[in-house]
Amino acid sequence: MRSGLVNVYENEEAENVDSWTEMDSFKVCEKPPRGDETSFKIAFDPNLEPCYAALRQGVPRDSLALVVASMNKAAIWRTKQVEHTNTLGSSSTKEFYLATELKGHRGLVRDVAWAPGNIRGFDIIATACKDGFVRVFEVRTPPANGKELRSKDYTKIPDPVVVHTQKGQNGIVNSPSGIGAEIASARGGSRRENREGEVTHTSKEVAKLEANRTPVWKVGFDSDGLLLGSTGDDGKLMIWRRQPDGNWCKSSELAMARQTV
Repeated sequence: MRSGLVNVYENEEAENVDSWTEMDSFKVCEKPPRGDETSFKIAFDPNLEPCYAALRQGVPRDSLALVVASMNKAAIWRTKQVEHTNTLGSSSTKEFYLATELKGHRGLVRDVAWAPGNIRGFDIIATACKDGFVRVFEVRTPPANGKELRSKDYTKIPDPVVVHTQKGQNGIVNSPSGIGAEIASARGGSRRENREGEVTHTSKEVAKLEANRTPVWKVGFDSDGLLLGSTGDDGKLMIWRRQPDGNWCKSSELAMARQTV
């Protein structure tokens, strides 16, 4: 991970944990200088499928999503479905794209957590930062036309967004070569600029929780995403609770007690 690359592998044989195939590889940050303090963390979306609002905007039901902390940044990455067609037939693969960035950190991001329970229609992400704050973000997928959806709009899930590509007879994706490749490279022909098939995501910091002004090392949600725990340099466990109005506040604080015998 110090290289700034994330490699994602999948296992198509659940009974054989020794067989893994690389699904995708993508760059999340520049390689940090030798000797610099580093911090990298990855957490997958624990929910069985994307929230209903994301499905409504065309996110495939089997789409994978993860939150990646790289140095002083954090971002959400999600897969899109890519259909490959050649003279022998067609096949599909998953490719990760940058969905949204979680901004506002003023230090190394030590840990990330994805809340279960996306039945609420959006996702909740928490980060632990060296600057002494626990940040909570809401990640949403707004309608493409800017109009709020009505209840009847959710009665039918639309078809997922799919990217179609053409391959040659040898199964290789047709791409420019020679001068054409150099032109494409000069124009930034990377996956970040190829936005086809990507669903718009937005993120908003909804809480900035101060953890006794000490660096935070770990965060984690309970099973329904309403309680958030954090620990830091002070050795205390902070419990934060989400209120019915969406605000987060401290619920309790646990610390080791010293007893003199």
